[in-house]
Amino acid sequence: MDDKPNVKIEVPQTQWYQWMDRFTSMDEILRQQNELLAQIAAKEVLIPPPANIPITIDDKLAKIIELLENIVKTPENMKYDSVSVGTSVTAIVNSNPNRFGLIIRNISAFPIYIGKDKNLTTDKGFKLSQNDAYEINSTNLYKGPIFAVTSAGTSDVRVMEFW
Repeated sequence: MDDKPNVKIEVPQTQWYQWMDRFTSMDEILRQQNELLAQIAAKEVLIPPPANIPITIDDKLAKIIELLENIVKTPENMKYDSVSVGTSVTAIVNSNPNRFGLIIRNISAFPIYIGKDKNLTTDKGFKLSQNDAYEINSTNLYKGPIFAVTSAGTSDVRVMEFW
């Protein structure tokens, strides 16, 4: 490892807003950001414990960009569906390797139970009562199929999937 100093870069929120007030256009903001990144790109920073492994600022920026892209991703595709769920296990959503969001909502009086496989039962599934919803997003991303079942009657389930 060379003798580059380890630095921690923190910009107080008030200072950030002061800087933002000075910019008159998005081009100026991007130019200032690129200039700042170029100044600090060659320096090393330390990851806080437990890892404490030196990485370059480029590695950290790449990870931050990846996380932000997952958080603010705009759906290219969106699917709405209505599924009837009865006392037999029903697939309400198929696997989708490109999924980054899903909302399941039970709009019927009968509770439904959801799970990840066909062996789902009402005593093992995750219960959604009337008007309850379950959301899958970047914090709990699951791309496999989802099944549902009721203990009695038939429930109307609404599904909205993003990919």
